[in-house]
Amino acid sequence: MRRKVLTSAVLVLALLFVALLSAAAPAAPAAAQVTGSVLLAAGDIGSCSTTTGSTATATLVGSSRGIVAPLGDANGPDNSLAQYQQCYGPTWGKYRSRTRPAAGNRDLELPGPTGYYDYFGGAAGPRDKGYYSYTLGTWHIVVLNSSCGKVGCAATGAQGKWLSADLAAHPDTCTLAYWHRPLFTSGAVHSGATSMRALFTILYDHHADVVLNAHNWQYERFAPQDPQGVADPNGIREFVVGTGGLGHEPFGAIQPNSEVRNNTTFGILRLTLGAGQYSWQFLPVAGQAFTDSGTGTCHSSQPQSATLLAAGDISVCTNGTPHVGAAATAAILGANSGTVAPLGDVDYDGGALSDYQNCYGQTWGKYLSRTRPAVGNEDYATAGAAGYFAYFGALAGPSGKGYYSYDLGAWHIVVLNSNCAAVGGCQAGSPEETWLKADLAAHPAQCTLAYWHQPLFTSGSVHSGVTAVRPFWQDLYNAGTEVVLNGHNHQYERFAPQTPTGAADPAKGIREFVVGTGGSMPWALGIWVFVRGSRFWLRWVVSVRGHAEGRCRAGDGRFHGPAGGRSGLNLSVSAGQAGLLAMVMTASAVRVTVSARVACGKVLAHFALRGRCRFRSMTVRCFPIALVRAV
Repeated sequence: MRRKVLTSAVLVLALLFVALLSAAAPAAPAAAQVTGSVLLAAGDIGSCSTTTGSTATATLVGSSRGIVAPLGDANGPDNSLAQYQQCYGPTWGKYRSRTRPAAGNRDLELPGPTGYYDYFGGAAGPRDKGYYSYTLGTWHIVVLNSSCGKVGCAATGAQGKWLSADLAAHPDTCTLAYWHRPLFTSGAVHSGATSMRALFTILYDHHADVVLNAHNWQYERFAPQDPQGVADPNGIREFVVGTGGLGHEPFGAIQPNSEVRNNTTFGILRLTLGAGQYSWQFLPVAGQAFTDSGTGTCHSSQPQSATLLAAGDISVCTNGTPHVGAAATAAILGANSGTVAPLGDVDYDGGALSDYQNCYGQTWGKYLSRTRPAVGNEDYATAGAAGYFAYFGALAGPSGKGYYSYDLGAWHIVVLNSNCAAVGGCQAGSPEETWLKADLAAHPAQCTLAYWHQPLFTSGSVHSGVTAVRPFWQDLYNAGTEVVLNGHNHQYERFAPQTPTGAADPAKGIREFVVGTGGSMPWALGIWVFVRGSRFWLRWVVSVRGHAEGRCRAGDGRFHGPAGGRSGLNLSVSAGQAGLLAMVMTASAVRVTVSARVACGKVLAHFALRGRCRFRSMTVRCFPIALVRAV
């Protein structure tokens, strides 16, 4: 690594025209003894009708230092403020000043007033959300809300997007999460909450270490596993600690990876969270003997690679069906772990929120939870790229700006907005360039990769290099940046390390990749055209940009050949509400007749459709290659 030395991390860069797999690092040996911050956890704690168990577990809380983490169902039988004050208050409530609770079904889903938020106040996170995060020593702690009917638990929902952004902002810290309903449990009363799998997957993708739950009134510890319940040494270790005092419930079928279980003992789980490691100990109430203890090592403390999966110019739909290219590159994402980096022009279907949901969402959008996008010119098809920012939310950085940074392993990743007019310019001294300088100065020792949509250097015939971004390049070069990724031209190109002026510089230069290969129609694409009137087959290489808007109706049309003569060719194709002309030319279903006027002797030629179609920036560059076969 030039000018920066790293011994424990490698960035694996997967540019999406090939599949790249990286092996998980082996787990480090567990520490014999752990010192650090303390978390005291249990759920299903109290009820006004029975306080014996909660009083006993509250004694354990009182005898231990540390943050108190009620894992939901803190009180019952109703969730009024008076119930919390009168019944929870005299037991665990004595330690409310050091409590960070998770909400349970009894706390939020019973009829009547929601005393949970009134009682815990700001310690329970934003009111009516119930999900938040905080730092405990060297650990990042995430609290989620498993009342999915109240707040939603989909990866694309508000809680899922918040979780992805929160974890992306804390990539190098050990991570523990807790909420009420477990995904995995051997309890006979409540089965696993599959509605939480999407959030568990986000945690897994971001290398979280530990999850705590309750809901079933018993104790159970699982070996590290993936979101599907497959044993994985780099997976998440889950504890079910529904032992706060309400009662005991039986076990049913024992689930895979369940290591320890008990359903006769009240108690709390004491976790000691140290630098790169943790330990746990189940503390039983007085008079009971069951216990469980052990140690583990954080994923973030283990040498491991970080993977970035990148391409731009991705998604086009015809009649609601994504282009085959976007589906194919999405399959590569599905086969590889890592952060997904769309390099702009994510969707070509109009830029509305519904376009991203209905088209991009079917392909790359399946991996939204691990996506950090860059905004392209097509994403500004609606004013201010409103659909883009609404779809990606916090994952796309501050709304309306489109430039931000994050850490990936030991690398610093910078995402810029090359739509200069939309953000006050890209010149030196502009808001974005000023932010970039400050951001790079704050991360001087890290290897750095930057990405945005329009490249400075390109050999593409449709879009030349965008010189407006040269100030970005200069700042990145001055800071010792290693790699820049772009899209915009629908092709792949790799440059040798160079300076901002394009001079070769193997020692300090930046290596640029143009990766406009995400799935929309490639440029310099070979297309076969049968021309009846001139009695031969021609193969053309065409470059197309722009897209249709509105619903096209059938109409008659004729193809005008390179010499301007009428060929007598009708191109009968199908077209939806939006679609690239390149797709229109290659579609097979007969519904709409296209009349195309081409003058390939000129640099640019224009296409037109008869019928009720509107086009925006519809141009084509044509290059006749060869006479292939006479008829």
